[in-house]
Amino acid sequence: MNRTNLERLVSFLENLPENYPHFDMESYFHDPRNDLKTEREEMEYSVGLTEPTMGMVGCALGHSAAAGIDPMDWNATDWFGFAEQAYGVSREEALYAFGGEWYVMDNTPKGAAQRIRNVIAGTIPQDWTGGFQIDTSNTMSDDFLREVLTEVQTIMAEA
Repeated sequence: MNRTNLERLVSFLENLPENYPHFDMESYFHDPRNDLKTEREEMEYSVGLTEPTMGMVGCALGHSAAAGIDPMDWNATDWFGFAEQAYGVSREEALYAFGGEWYVMDNTPKGAAQRIRNVIAGTIPQDWTGGFQIDTSNTMSDDFLREVLTEVQTIMAEA
């Protein structure tokens, strides 16, 4: 585990302003002005951006370059490969800290920072995928939430 990189990202996320509009756990990195086709292209594009522009969003992992952890320093072709290399985390730890499904429950930089702190401390809840519960009061459809939960459980079973 690369605690130095993880703690650097935590510090960056915790210092983002409240209501920061460029954070979204659903998308690793997205800029509507560019047609980035692969995750590697997203990683390359994210390097060197000093300030997000209108419509640009990224998850905790997508903000790595802004936090001083250059995705191009690693030989990864996708974001989870980058997480495993740059942060020295297992696939399960990467899913817990950086999984896009969190946008349903906790789509905040501070929530992501806390999950990363849990990874560092080795305190990932055993049943964390159980946190993706179907909430019928939510405006999203039950079918969509069931699909997300099934996807997370499938990924965890393969890990």
